[in-house]
Amino acid sequence: MARYGWLLRVNLSTGDMRREDIPDEVKRDFIGGRGFGAKYLYDEVAPGAGPLI
Repeated sequence: MARYGWLLRVNLSTGDMRREDIPDEVKRDFIGGRGFGAKYLYDEVAPGAGPLI
C-alpha cells in the first residue's frame, strides 16, 4: 500500500487538528491526491451545497 497512511484534519473555525488513519480500502480504491480529494469531498459535502457557501 501507499507509504503514507494518514491525513491531517484541520478545523479552521476552532484551530483543532487531528491525525486520521486512511483505511487500506480507500488507499487501494482511490489512488493519489485527486482520488482522495474526490472521495472525501463526495463523502463530506452535503448534497445540494452551493459552490460558494
